[in-house]
Amino acid sequence: MEKGLRIEIGINILNYKGLNVKYNLNHEISSFIYDILGIKYNELHDSLNKKDFCFSNIIFNKCRYSKSIELSNNKGLLLISSIDNSKIEHLFNSLNSSKDVLHKIGNILFIINYVKKYRDDIKINDFGKYRLSLISPVLVSDLSSDNKSCFIGIEDIKYKELLCNNISKIVGKNILIDNINIIDSSIKRKAVEYKGILLKGYLYDIEIKCDYDDINRLYYGGIGNRTALGFGMLKIKK
Repeated sequence: MEKGLRIEIGINILNYKGLNVKYNLNHEISSFIYDILGIKYNELHDSLNKKDFCFSNIIFNKCRYSKSIELSNNKGLLLISSIDNSKIEHLFNSLNSSKDVLHKIGNILFIINYVKKYRDDIKINDFGKYRLSLISPVLVSDLSSDNKSCFIGIEDIKYKELLCNNISKIVGKNILIDNINIIDSSIKRKAVEYKGILLKGYLYDIEIKCDYDDINRLYYGGIGNRTALGFGMLKIKK
């Protein structure tokens, strides 16, 4: 199995003075990525590989958070990862060739300052599990009484079971619910907008007992639902 790669994109924001930005720009970021890749939205989301691609929200330096983000300087970065190395290499090369081009994500006008790719060394902890932390909020879905998909809160009794089912689907084999531990003290609720609807997403630390290939797929592909739209990206918990 390929080990996966992550890209860090440093951006210089041209219109940062007095600019307010909404917290999550998931659809806008995905459109930017698809334009760079030369892939249409439906081509990626109708494919079997849609879970192999994950990105963070834009991480701003020296900003103030409330209902929106008030920027105080022109620096930001975006993280993109995939277990599919050929996809990430294609994106890396395309981003490098777009450094002097004016880009737009939402109301942010920027140029790309640098692009670097890297592979993290994920190590098992003393408890025989890998401990990771969410960078972007995770969403977990269930079926409603009328058999339609809906996102549920972490207080729902089925939340952990559904997250476990999702993780098992991503790695392609059964992961026992006892092998997944959400660290209660780390849970942070984060309101996120998805298709115009305000949802409760969650940031937390999570321990997962699985093999090395499985943790790589989760780390570079994300966990939960809608990972191809910027939810559920992970980082190594130090």
